[in-house]
Amino acid sequence: MEDADERFFSGLSDELAPFTLPVARLHASREQFPWWELDEAGLRLIRFAHRFGSYDWMADPDRDKQQELLQELSSGQSDDGVDGAYEFLWKTLFAAAREDHFNEGFVANNLLPLTRIANELRRRLLIQRAKAE
Repeated sequence: MEDADERFFSGLSDELAPFTLPVARLHASREQFPWWELDEAGLRLIRFAHRFGSYDWMADPDRDKQQELLQELSSGQSDDGVDGAYEFLWKTLFAAAREDHFNEGFVANNLLPLTRIANELRRRLLIQRAKAE
């Protein structure tokens, strides 16, 4: 089944819904290692992050700047604007999604900044799409 985001990226739709703040739930028990479960909004955020493609995020010389940005964006509303170059924002979102595979809970601990970045990228994509018409 094709989702609404896929319809946008395949050019079948000009609509791309805003990102809502995900909810993360920590699962912890004595029988297993703790792990985080993201709701559908969180899974959408991860899928969106991977639309950038891939790059060597572990060797990115801007990793410290990415961390600083996440800290700066840790307050406010999920739809507040974000300053920064388009590519830097995409890379920050992608790197966070990848980091979560090696650092369980990284995304869960950065839901607001990542949602703000995703909404900023969404705004820019919609503007770009409107200009192309």
